[in-house]
Amino acid sequence: MLRAFCGLGLALGLFEINSVYLSQSPPSDVRVHRQEPDGLFVPVRVISLDDGISRTVKRIALSAYVSSLDGDVKRAALGAALLGLMRVVFLGGKKADQIFLAAQWFFDGYSQGPDQLLQFIQTMVVLEILLGDKASSDQTGLNVLLRNRCAYLIGNSQEDRAELLEWFQKIYDVRSKIVHSGKHWLSASEFELFARLRWICRRVIRKEIDLLRANEGSK
Repeated sequence: MLRAFCGLGLALGLFEINSVYLSQSPPSDVRVHRQEPDGLFVPVRVISLDDGISRTVKRIALSAYVSSLDGDVKRAALGAALLGLMRVVFLGGKKADQIFLAAQWFFDGYSQGPDQLLQFIQTMVVLEILLGDKASSDQTGLNVLLRNRCAYLIGNSQEDRAELLEWFQKIYDVRSKIVHSGKHWLSASEFELFARLRWICRRVIRKEIDLLRANEGSK
């Protein structure tokens, strides 16, 4: 749940990852509280985090955009709006399962460590969770399925969709090299594609939340 919460915050722009490198330190604990009807928070239990999750959580900060807003009122309003979108996922039940899982993988793609190739693959899994299915991918191929669904889900015009199709093909080529060719590192241009992949994932996650919210609101 913590991974999903942080992943959604990163995807929606509420959080960002601080670039400061953390030296070795003991894993952190999460102290879970429950809010009572009178508003008080009561301790429930303590959960120990593994080292990878702990080090990533320690680097999470309020996004620069939210922090740059003029005045506490504006910052609070945007924070409340973004937390409201996250709430849609946490209260969405089974209909939100894929978004919940995708948010966890999006968080994992920011894990601190030297394995950038693993981070790339973990981030790519976000799109496979939200846009893929085995039956359709067996017929058309995973690459074609994902790139078409992605372009038509978040593209706002024909030009936008064409650009997304082009970017996605380049991103998927990197994914294929990592998985099938034993690639050992990302080049400078591939780092740019990684940034583009994260941007696409953010847009897809936001769109899926909007669709979930619209579906729930129509009932």
